[in-house]
Amino acid sequence: IIVIMSGASAMRNAVKRITHKERSQVSDRKNLGLLEKHRDYVIRAKDYHKKRDHIIKLKNKANERNPDEFYFKMNTSKVVNGVHKSTKNGNVLDVETVKLLKSQDMGYLMHKKMKDDRKINKLKENLHFIGECKPKSHKIFVDNNESVQSFDISNHFDTLPEFVDRSFNRPKVDQVDNMLLTNNELNPENIELIMNKSASTYNQMKERLERSKNIKITSEKLALQRNLMGKGKKRKIVKDDSTVIYKWKKERNR
Repeated sequence: IIVIMSGASAMRNAVKRITHKERSQVSDRKNLGLLEKHRDYVIRAKDYHKKRDHIIKLKNKANERNPDEFYFKMNTSKVVNGVHKSTKNGNVLDVETVKLLKSQDMGYLMHKKMKDDRKINKLKENLHFIGECKPKSHKIFVDNNESVQSFDISNHFDTLPEFVDRSFNRPKVDQVDNMLLTNNELNPENIELIMNKSASTYNQMKERLERSKNIKITSEKLALQRNLMGKGKKRKIVKDDSTVIYKWKKERNR
């Protein structure tokens, strides 16, 4: 094998150098334990400086504290042997009791949700549900421009002019004749009263839908809190939209 070297640096690397090692503990001092190496000293020094800086910061905080400072927690705590301890131990509930209370809260919320859902279904049966976010429109196509000028909406829908603006429950003329409605029942005041009552019913149904949605979200949060208080290994996962979910490790039931 032919090795071609150029320069003094290559020659220096080719010569075997002595590996300097840190000496071990002297045999006469083995009873004192292992001899501290430099890397051990660095770790010990960093730990010492960290504790020293923390003590200095606490001393400065104690010297600069406000003697008139007050917290309401001072009424329910005391110092025992230099340690703050709470005096409200009698009001602390155990985990099983808290889980039972949360389950009772979930039962109450689900009862209210089922009650609202039944009311919503009853309102939907009596009314035609109309989305308020996007009002509906009815397009009618004619043959020419002359038909547009002479177009009569009431004749097209075969209804009375009072019911033209309604997009639901629009009775035809023969249906109105069969119902034997009087002129007083068809006056604008009665029609406006009926429309106001219908709008009030829609608002009530909208509020119940929103409340049912909020109750569902609250019950899901209570169920999550109750599950987090239980046993088992779990892992917290944060999605891209900042949604937090938990996954439990599968355990074999014996």
